Amino acid sequence: MNFRTSLIRSLAVCFAAILFAVGIFGQQPTNQPGQSFDFILHLVEGGQNSTIKAGLPSGWDGIEKDLRSTFNLKGFSNIGTFVTRGATEGAISNEGSWNSPGVNGRTMTIIRYSITGISQAGGKIVARTANFDLRVPPVVNVQEPAKSRDDQTVKLFISNLAFEPNMPIVLGSFCLAGIDGPIFAVLTAVPK
Repeated sequence: MNFRTSLIRSLAVCFAAILFAVGIFGQQPTNQPGQSFDFILHLVEGGQNSTIKAGLPSGWDGIEKDLRSTFNLKGFSNIGTFVTRGATEGAISNEGSWNSPGVNGRTMTIIRYSITGISQAGGKIVARTANFDLRVPPVVNVQEPAKSRDDQTVKLFISNLAFEPNMPIVLGSFCLAGIDGPIFAVLTAVPK
């Protein structure tokens, strides 16, 4: 009888030790929120006028060399900035109006952008999708019909985007009537 009792106790102690070890070492990661970032969308105009770099994102020099040679541009200027706070393991979206310079004083240009499925892998920010939508309303000029313009819409959709924090990435370029050079949508994520 002593043999059976000690065997049962030994098995119970071993079983309890196994459960304890599983409880300590087999824990699943807790659902903690991801690292916080400011996702900054810059609209950068390229042109032939000057080499002024006012308001350009930090880290711009690396991108500028490629854009100068590809688009034959001399200067760049920031013509719009939109900031949204977000975190990895989430999504962000922003909608606002943009006072687009040089487009006949239109003030109701609407900009929307969103980034979904944000995570971090290998030191980079990874996003499942990035969307950018810009809508410029039409201009009707009865006195000078030649200055009238149709509405303009720009849409960019990027799937599986990966980029380094604090390093700007060009999402795409587009042209708008009334602005001389191409406009680049540039995204930067700054850790907070």
